[in-house]
Amino acid sequence: MIASIEKIAFTTVAHGGTIADIEVSDAFQVGVAIDVDSIAGTPTSVRAVAVALNGAEVLGSATEHIRKTADITAAGTAFLGQRGTAVGEVAFENVYKVIRVIADFTGGTAPTITGSLYIFKKRF
Repeated sequence: MIASIEKIAFTTVAHGGTIADIEVSDAFQVGVAIDVDSIAGTPTSVRAVAVALNGAEVLGSATEHIRKTADITAAGTAFLGQRGTAVGEVAFENVYKVIRVIADFTGGTAPTITGSLYIFKKRF
């Protein structure tokens, strides 16, 4: 079994914007963490939400997702470890080829975030 970590830096991602598209077809288990360096536009909160991609089609939304963070109100690190309102396993069994992580804001004036995304893959 092989475990690997991939880091993807992102800058000024707005509401509904793509933080990263992650190729995960080679992994049987995946975990995702976000390290937010700064939040602009003073939103009430922000979440990073993982949804599945099928070609160009997004299979999900902020309400229908694979995993998401709890509400983030300041710079810091959070795992995408919630499924709906319940706390889920951070590392989930993977059946997807590509996962898209998007930014979801509550409130604020033209809010954006900057930081890094970490993808933890486990494969044989």
